[in-house]
Amino acid sequence: MRILHNWSKKRGSTNFFIFLSIAFASNFIFALTSVLFSIFATDMGFSPPEVGLAISAFTAGSLIGAPLWGKVVDKFSKRKVTLLISLLGQALFCLLIPLMQCLLGLVIVRFFFGFFMVAQALTLNELTVKIEEEERRSKEISAINVARAAGYSLGCLLSGFLGDLHPNSSFYLGSSVVILIFFLTFYLQEETGKAVPFSQEDNPAKHWILQKRVALFYFSIFLRSTAVNGLSYFLPLFWKNMGQTTALIGSVIAISNLAQLFFFPLSGKLSSRSDQMAFQSTRFGLLLTIIPFLIAPFFHQGVLILLPQCILSISWAFFYIGTILSLRSFVPLQKQGEALGWLEVALNLGGIVGPNLFAFSLSSFNNNFPSAFFSLSFLPLIAFFISRKNEKNFLS
Repeated sequence: MRILHNWSKKRGSTNFFIFLSIAFASNFIFALTSVLFSIFATDMGFSPPEVGLAISAFTAGSLIGAPLWGKVVDKFSKRKVTLLISLLGQALFCLLIPLMQCLLGLVIVRFFFGFFMVAQALTLNELTVKIEEEERRSKEISAINVARAAGYSLGCLLSGFLGDLHPNSSFYLGSSVVILIFFLTFYLQEETGKAVPFSQEDNPAKHWILQKRVALFYFSIFLRSTAVNGLSYFLPLFWKNMGQTTALIGSVIAISNLAQLFFFPLSGKLSSRSDQMAFQSTRFGLLLTIIPFLIAPFFHQGVLILLPQCILSISWAFFYIGTILSLRSFVPLQKQGEALGWLEVALNLGGIVGPNLFAFSLSSFNNNFPSAFFSLSFLPLIAFFISRKNEKNFLS
């Protein structure tokens, strides 16, 4: 049993609704339980270094899970089974997070929460990136990411209000939503037939990852992820220390993230035109990423906190879609799932290093947030120059 790669042609309205529901729910639950996690964990009595460790556990699970899920999808084409296992595991460990009172238990539960959650993004990306027609690919990848942005915004909004009422409510609501999507996924339509594996002797794509400059491609993703994860997880804590309420912080993140609803379609349309446009979209996203690090220390009162968060959200729209579609320029079609798995590895490795690097920087600067922000701003700049060099190497 397998879902067609060109599902945009074959799927019915049921499949379309399920895919968008998974995309929406995945980011909704992530925002609901993770965006304000630094505040939640601090209120539980954990120190900043312990908070950084607990945050990193989630991304460590995603880091290990991404290549494993990618290989499963490529080899067996069991997309429906992959999604069902992912949703079930996510629901279970989301429910367990608020019950953990010791650091070790929290780290273990967060690890498996990330391990199961990453399969959803990877599977949906693998389905969209293989669409050959430019117009359909642009529409499908835009629709999936618009659904993600909408889910993320709603999750941020609710996490702020629920955090002020009772922090555990976010995790219970998140688990309930995952269970609902789990049962909905049973209605996913599949095609009968077996995926034909490539012979390892005759498969020219076997060693694609050993190509020159591929390591640098993923390293640039890691650098941006490191910087952004350090900023994103501790910026709410900075605002909290400056006197903002949890509800306001959640609302600001939700509203600023709505900018992606407008920029994901634009980025998808531009990036789908050519491989060169995909690389240029990535570089533009990297340039935008630098700005919030420089202005966040000065925009921390009232509506002013919207500006750095909005720019960060827009930068993600251009960077993420550009990066996904630029993979087509050097990764064989039958290895797209594995390539996307390594992309998630780079993103999540940055998710491990970023919060801990920022926590270390914050301690080194005696809890001076502006200095810690500035210290990470050079990472996306380095990534920009690497991406520029990658474009010349892959497209020459």
